[in-house]
Amino acid sequence: MDAKKAKIAEKNNLRNLRLSWERNALSKLVEEVDERVLEALEPHPNLERLYIQGFSGRYLPRWMENSTQRKIVEINITDCENIRRFPKLGELPHLENLFLTNMGVEYIIEEEEVGSGHPVPIQFVALKQLFLTDLPNLKGLSKEQQSCKEVFPNLECLSIKRCSSFVLPSISSLEKLKYLGCRSSDLALLSEHDIPSKLSIEVEENLTCFPIEALKKFSKLRSLTINNAKEISWTREGLESLKELTCLWLESCRTMRCLPEGMLRHLTALEYLTIWKCPELLELPEDIKYLHNLQYLLLQYLPKITRLPQAFQHLTNLQLDDLPESLPDQLPSLYGLAVMNCPKVVSIPALPNLKHLTVRCCPQLERRCQRGSGEDWHKIAHVRSIYISPN
Repeated sequence: MDAKKAKIAEKNNLRNLRLSWERNALSKLVEEVDERVLEALEPHPNLERLYIQGFSGRYLPRWMENSTQRKIVEINITDCENIRRFPKLGELPHLENLFLTNMGVEYIIEEEEVGSGHPVPIQFVALKQLFLTDLPNLKGLSKEQQSCKEVFPNLECLSIKRCSSFVLPSISSLEKLKYLGCRSSDLALLSEHDIPSKLSIEVEENLTCFPIEALKKFSKLRSLTINNAKEISWTREGLESLKELTCLWLESCRTMRCLPEGMLRHLTALEYLTIWKCPELLELPEDIKYLHNLQYLLLQYLPKITRLPQAFQHLTNLQLDDLPESLPDQLPSLYGLAVMNCPKVVSIPALPNLKHLTVRCCPQLERRCQRGSGEDWHKIAHVRSIYISPN
């Protein structure tokens, strides 16, 4: 009755709605009560974004599937573990972003929606981003995998994290996909024909060593992020296959102590290199000098690195005069060289062609790079754009 009295359906200017259930040891409401409360909180058809958290019911309300909710562009459902069956959201005409976290569902599209022998509208026609996280029972996007060409026709971003039962569909059926986040074991199921030329891949490995050779068939790959790998198996065969790789991110590889000598010389097309949150990394190899196309280098949260390679002075193209429009959104700033949160780095090598420099949270390096008075100022005085955080 309280939910009905809220009269959410009459609030025609409401665009964003967040519904959250907080639980404690004394709060053990039955599933049916949650279901009835959420059913009574039906919003006005002008709603655009809906967030549901902590709902303990088994079924989401009918109004989520209702054709009256035609303006919704984003739905986020998290920590609703009792939900075993996903609602029919495939016909929402403007739904662009869907985030699902910690649920018990097995498929995003159930069997009767596709493959039933009856003509059905294309499912999720407007969806561009699909993030699936901590869904242990999820087996696939659609129960009828052969119908994948009739679903998600405009999907650009697919992220799958900690979905142990998930089977990746053929990427060739997702023709507009630009970003794929998954495990290396998922990549093994794909063929080279599955990889669009503009696809970026992010691989998250929580338990195992990431094998670079898993990418040897992806010769067209342009962008690669390796996240949370305890170790990385750098093999020559795997590296040589990445001849078109222009962007490499190494993130949260917490036990990685070094990049093997000889590794970087195979990545000759590399333009953007980011190494972030690798607390055991001791140094960068001198063969960074072979990255003649490198335009942007970001080093951040590397507490054990004590110096930058002298080979930096050979990076004659290390500049950002002509940034591409497709620069990843995650870049924190647009500088040729950024050294941040690397407290043991003492000095900077001569960089005659550098155009942009950022030094932040590196006390010794900041002192030496101070304008006019720093011991390394003469090495960077020519740099067009400089940001040095104050001591």
